[in-house]
Amino acid sequence: VFDTSIALTYLELLMNSAGLGTCIKSFPRSVLEICPNARKSLGIPDDHYFNCILTFGYPSIKFHRGVQRQDVMNIVRVQL
Repeated sequence: VFDTSIALTYLELLMNSAGLGTCIKSFPRSVLEICPNARKSLGIPDDHYFNCILTFGYPSIKFHRGVQRQDVMNIVRVQL
């Protein structure tokens, strides 16, 4: 169970580093727990674990990332 969450997190970081936007959707998991017929209609076997859905694509809005990289890095060295 935990391996799927770790894999999902790494995939999200990979997509963001490639310039793709991501969105983790956990609502479908609740729907599949409530409606077992939906699971069969989607072809998900009963012995498969379903955690979340990760959607990705090119964002239409520019999001500011945690690290803003520029072409030239300014390094300031302080001597003590």
